[in-house]
Amino acid sequence: MKSFNGGGEIEWSNFQRAFKGCENMVLTVDNCPDLSKEERLSQMFSGAKSIDTDLDDWDVSNAEVLFATFANTNAFNGDISS
Repeated sequence: MKSFNGGGEIEWSNFQRAFKGCENMVLTVDNCPDLSKEERLSQMFSGAKSIDTDLDDWDVSNAEVLFATFANTNAFNGDISS
């Protein structure tokens, strides 16, 4: 199980493959990661077996490359509507 504190005060510069291949991941995020300068989220959750979290508050509006972000993710049950 992977626990992740979003690090809202940190400007992330590379989230590519950040959670690739994780199994039974439950993200408990008190503050969303600052992805305002992140342009590439390629394979961020690729191959993760199970992800249980809502990503609706994650601002990925500057992301230009989302190649295979959820590729081969068997079970994802989160809100990504906004």
